[in-house]
Amino acid sequence: MQWLYEHTADNSARFVLGTLNANPLVCFGVNPSTAEPNRLDRTVDAVRRVATLNGFDSFVMLNVCARRA
Repeated sequence: MQWLYEHTADNSARFVLGTLNANPLVCFGVNPSTAEPNRLDRTVDAVRRVATLNGFDSFVMLNVCARRA
């Protein structure tokens, strides 16, 4: 599965992280952490698990504020 990963060139802000397929779970976070494709943090990994357990085939995490904290 291909990753969605939209961020600034200096990686100080992240706008989108996830995978996209036919039936994605889309969620919003308050602010992004240092998670990246294939290196998820606890929050994004929990979103991935919730998506899988509820029949979604992918997930997309969007952030209210893109600046990484």
